[in-house]
Amino acid sequence: MNSLLVTTTTEKQVDAAIVWDPLGGNPVASLSGDMASKSSITGYFGGVACAAARKPIIQTWNFNSATSVHKNILTKGLVSALVFTPDGNYIIVAFDREIYVYQTVSGCLMGVLEGSHSARICEMKLSKWNSNGPAFLISADISGFLACWSLGSLINGLNMMSTQSATEVESHSNANLSSAKHLPLWYVIQASTSHPVCAVMDDIVVVGGSQGLKIYALYDGCVLASLLTNVSGGLLSLCPSPDNNGNLFCGGNDGLLYTAFIQSQRGCYSADKEIHRCFSDSNFSASQKAIIMMAMDPNCEMLVVGARFGLIEILRPDSLLTCVQRFSVFNPSITNDSTNTCLTGLCLIPRPDWLSNTVGIESVDAKTSSNSDHYTDQNGGLNSSNPRTCFIEPFKSHFGWRLDDTVCVRIPELAEKSNFSSEEASIFMDDFYPVSGMSQIKLDSLGSEEHKVLRQEIDRVTASNRELLRRLVNFELRSSV
Repeated sequence: MNSLLVTTTTEKQVDAAIVWDPLGGNPVASLSGDMASKSSITGYFGGVACAAARKPIIQTWNFNSATSVHKNILTKGLVSALVFTPDGNYIIVAFDREIYVYQTVSGCLMGVLEGSHSARICEMKLSKWNSNGPAFLISADISGFLACWSLGSLINGLNMMSTQSATEVESHSNANLSSAKHLPLWYVIQASTSHPVCAVMDDIVVVGGSQGLKIYALYDGCVLASLLTNVSGGLLSLCPSPDNNGNLFCGGNDGLLYTAFIQSQRGCYSADKEIHRCFSDSNFSASQKAIIMMAMDPNCEMLVVGARFGLIEILRPDSLLTCVQRFSVFNPSITNDSTNTCLTGLCLIPRPDWLSNTVGIESVDAKTSSNSDHYTDQNGGLNSSNPRTCFIEPFKSHFGWRLDDTVCVRIPELAEKSNFSSEEASIFMDDFYPVSGMSQIKLDSLGSEEHKVLRQEIDRVTASNRELLRRLVNFELRSSV
């Protein structure tokens, strides 16, 4: 079953993200919310999450049913980047120059990675989470600083606390925060003179930017090779093949897609470069056709290429990079100013069962009721009705426990008001006081009489003002003669 494409833009609309059928080129669902920040849209087990651009919240949508559960999670500040662990149990969030690790089920803070970045963090990549060795986190900021963090000690603490209760987890995590300080394993002061993009391929870290493609060793940060150094405008996006076959797709200006095949044999790295031009039929400028984002499905059957001005090409990742579909994610009735509107994020997610036969656009309702997603067992713990469901609770460390911002208000219809019993009215109509028919007629008559008195007063004041204006005009005309 083909994956679904989720995109975010800077268009002035009520939807935070749009879900597309990539092969058909048509939207299948819209996710209501606030405008998403750049490159923050990401998928997790059973849903999609992104950070708001102008508010300190993380927006999540659960895709387990057609009635989506929308949550707004209040954070300690504006989120600049976020990434989920592959198992969906933890979320790593970057606030400006610091990185925080939270547990998604309890919302507890597990650790803080700080004291290294001097500018806003723009990208994070997680590697070797499910391996026997330690996991690694690669972070890059807008100044070109690159850091590699070893999550070994932190992950050991997470695994140890996974069997404890929420109270024990919170007390243990707060004790660790006060006693332990996490430092990067290695760092590069300036991996690029501009906004860098990074990816992890097995035991190497590839960084693209204004100076081409640089390859670093994952464990010690040694520079292994520099490739594609003569690319005009630098590299703007990277997408390695999920099957680790050595293919790396690099996006540049004017729709140029570079394919590098990286091999490691006895410590010697080489690359065979191929160039493919995307959006060749478009009349947009080179900067508007710049490939700023890419994504590939886990089965390596589809490569999604996104341009700055919202153009999308679906390519088959074969030797010819055959174009399967081409469309634009912008709404022509909304997008008028091409200089301020751009693509800000895209990701591929598994297609839910309830969307397998959906045709046309469908609005996803946002509800805060979580009864359909999980239940509470006898011991008070949360049990998942779906083993792939990832529950994300509000963060509660350092800035207090806060419930969801989204509040669902149900206002009864007129037909429901007349048929309500006294018990139902006490539940659903706390602020709506039922009145009898005769008293309602009296209120209507009183309202109409008061309306007539007010209308007469308004007419009297209007006539008086008109007479004063006439006298003023006559006085001005006489004085000017």
